[in-house]
Amino acid sequence: MAYMMKLLFKQKLKNLLQKIINKLNIIITFINKGDNNVFTLTINITTFFPYLCVFLTFFVHFVRKQYKNMYILYEKCKNGYRGELIMYRKIAEELKKWKNDYKMPLMLVGAKQTGKTYILEEFCKNNFDNYIYINLDKEENISEIFEETIDPDTIIEKIEIIKNITINPVDTIIFLDEIQVSERAITSLKYFCESEKPYKIVCAGSLLGVKINRFKSSFPVGKVTIKYLYPMDFEEYLIALGEDKLINEIKEHYNSCEPLMNPIHEKALDL
Repeated sequence: MAYMMKLLFKQKLKNLLQKIINKLNIIITFINKGDNNVFTLTINITTFFPYLCVFLTFFVHFVRKQYKNMYILYEKCKNGYRGELIMYRKIAEELKKWKNDYKMPLMLVGAKQTGKTYILEEFCKNNFDNYIYINLDKEENISEIFEETIDPDTIIEKIEIIKNITINPVDTIIFLDEIQVSERAITSLKYFCESEKPYKIVCAGSLLGVKINRFKSSFPVGKVTIKYLYPMDFEEYLIALGEDKLINEIKEHYNSCEPLMNPIHEKALDL
């Protein structure tokens, strides 16, 4: 969550700096001297100084406004918003549908730092009595189990020994994080799907790591429910800020193909 908030702030700062740079009075002179091409960059200081003052004014205003927005976002996340999930993501609705038909393991893929681990952890905690988290990148002893066997019962038995726990398939969900590091773990999902026991398996992997055409063994096509998680979109960002009325206004104007009123448009641009 902190990473996503930092990313939003950095992107807005980058956009503002780009606007300021575009307005700077920079004179580029191109001099062609035979075979030698020389580029000379000249900045008119008397013209530049007022722009610098404008930049500092806009920068202070920007920082204050973004701090306010991020504080609101932080409070929404801390106190909870829109049901079970602290940070609402649209993919949550797809996860709830999978819960009612969990026979096929669910694989959530996407770019790094988009919130895959967060969204699945919250889903597991809020919807199942027992939840087991396994990071295959960090827990190499468990990752090695898949190199030895892909039989579901044997895998579960060895995990129980390593973690000193008892896993009841009826009310327990297992979350395999960073599954892209173990090709054999991905292959084993086929056999979890075909098992007669009601195993509930969810996993997350980097979009760059989970590539079907990189597999030496067979990818469990048709045996895994694959969902994609993208970075937070503008609507999800507005939901986190509690801007439900603005969301409805934008949707209404989008459907009617009419422009927003300028004050509303400016507000949306400033967020």
